[in-house]
Amino acid sequence: MKNFRISFPAYRKEVYALEGSSLFECIARAGILIKNPCAGQGICGKCKIRVVSGNSAPAPECNQFFSPEELSAGWRLACRVKVFDNLEVEIPPETSFDNELLVLTQDDKPLAMKLEPMVRRKFFSLTPPSLENQKADFQSLREELGVAEARISLIRRIPSFLRENSFKGTAALTGGRLICLEGGNNESANFAVAIDLGTTSIVASLIDASSGRLLDSKGTLNPQVKFGDDVLSRIMFQRSGPDNLEKLRICAIGACNDLIAKLCQRNNVEPSRIYSAAVAGNTAMECFFCGITAEHLGEIPFVPPFKRSLVFEADEIGMKINPSAEVYVFPLIGGFVGGDIVSGASACRLDEKSKPTLFIDIGTNGEIVLAAGGRLFAASAAAGPALEGARIESGMRASSGAIEKIVLDESGVHINTIKNVSPIGICGSAIIDAAAELLKWELLDPGGRMKSPDELPAGFPPALKNRLVSDDGGTSWDFLVCGGTSKKIFIRQKDVRELQLAVGAIRAAATILMHKVGVAPEDLDAVLVAGGFGNFIRRSNARRIGLLPDIPDHKIRYVGNTSSEGAKEILLSVERMRRAEEIAEKTEYVEISLDPEFQMLFAEAMIFPC
Repeated sequence: MKNFRISFPAYRKEVYALEGSSLFECIARAGILIKNPCAGQGICGKCKIRVVSGNSAPAPECNQFFSPEELSAGWRLACRVKVFDNLEVEIPPETSFDNELLVLTQDDKPLAMKLEPMVRRKFFSLTPPSLENQKADFQSLREELGVAEARISLIRRIPSFLRENSFKGTAALTGGRLICLEGGNNESANFAVAIDLGTTSIVASLIDASSGRLLDSKGTLNPQVKFGDDVLSRIMFQRSGPDNLEKLRICAIGACNDLIAKLCQRNNVEPSRIYSAAVAGNTAMECFFCGITAEHLGEIPFVPPFKRSLVFEADEIGMKINPSAEVYVFPLIGGFVGGDIVSGASACRLDEKSKPTLFIDIGTNGEIVLAAGGRLFAASAAAGPALEGARIESGMRASSGAIEKIVLDESGVHINTIKNVSPIGICGSAIIDAAAELLKWELLDPGGRMKSPDELPAGFPPALKNRLVSDDGGTSWDFLVCGGTSKKIFIRQKDVRELQLAVGAIRAAATILMHKVGVAPEDLDAVLVAGGFGNFIRRSNARRIGLLPDIPDHKIRYVGNTSSEGAKEILLSVERMRRAEEIAEKTEYVEISLDPEFQMLFAEAMIFPC
């Protein structure tokens, strides 16, 4: 199979795709969010794009939405385009969500949200004191701005500030509290930062709180991975020394500060003009960020040290933004179901779903929320980092040189690498592809055992059969993905076992929640797949290995990094903050590891569906 270059000049992005790939998949891989409520069935007509250059014959479904002249001009439905050439693609405004702060609902409508930022900026001009006006300085400010309190360090500054600035200036306010004062009229200079604090990666997003626009986002590997690649490893590290909690905290804060500095530099924003921040992470990550012990999460009954949201001033927590800025840390649900899931559930409006909806955040920890009958139920599955490429022999994050797609056919193995460079490893989406393809060709049995060449039927394609290798004399077998002049990359038998553990944990947790409520997979109105990784997995392959329920494609919705989206929303809407708090309070936490069904369901879930 050939690899083709797909470019999006308006976004300054490009990806490479295997022959026959879906253009919609390429758009998602480029990180561009477009409308697609019918989940690729070609019936809604919302994913309209124009192929500017390259051969792309229109599919029959396109005739329903475009005139002959438009088809000649290259207009297509992205979900109906298969890649067989290098393509240059234009995405019109009505198809793209651009930088709007929203998560897709099931009918693909933007979510309504009144702009009411956590922190407001207000210009003021006070009447100077006189014999006729003897109001105290702070009293005048309180009455003018409608605030009740301020930190003592700010109150100490007020008299000199007012006189130095002719009793005029711009205030930053949150609720009934005065945050800071600045000279001049700078009402529009109001920025915020949303932090998705993941176990494996951290993403920071810079927001213009005056307009509600996302300015930029940037991610990095969570440097805490040097202390362990999963939550339990880091909890054990924390417990092993008195200074280790501080080491974990400094790692997290330092990474956030580095991201913020880079975002500010490339967007010409002064860090001191960031007046609010929101942090969403799982329970342990939020604890480490705040410097609060997480050691008791590692033992029954897995009780978190706090549950309600926490609010700090930036200089208290060590964030290098405005020293008095509000830093909001999301509330928790229970156990390992933390603020990232509260944020995601809020962004997806799970509390408003009238029909059974399953929300799955796929990452180092697999968290599941089931909305049914007006109630919310949540559980955490210790999936481990296999789905993010860790604990896989050639596993890596989704970066340059990572194999991100694998297809097998009679001629052999076809791969797609990020940036179309020589393969150096394999990321989570391709691990899922590999398992699904090996099952399809019956090179892997449902129990997850790689077959030997002798077990394959007569006439089995040699291009696949010859890729089975054994390093122990035939006791166990591995599959060679690529070799020759490039680095040899295998799917090892132990890699399959790691994948089974991850899939089994998520599948068992979802099954327990559905059993608890009396919901069967066929009753689900939708499955919302969250997490940055979720955007890249292919529905059919995820269903084939049992990671997602076996339901129709159009019911499986990729909703992106909802942890980040929910954090952005609460910075721009005090109403969304209130709803997030309510979701945290009303969601019922289910500790699946203590459920008598869990061990049996987990063992069953590790077997790939037949």
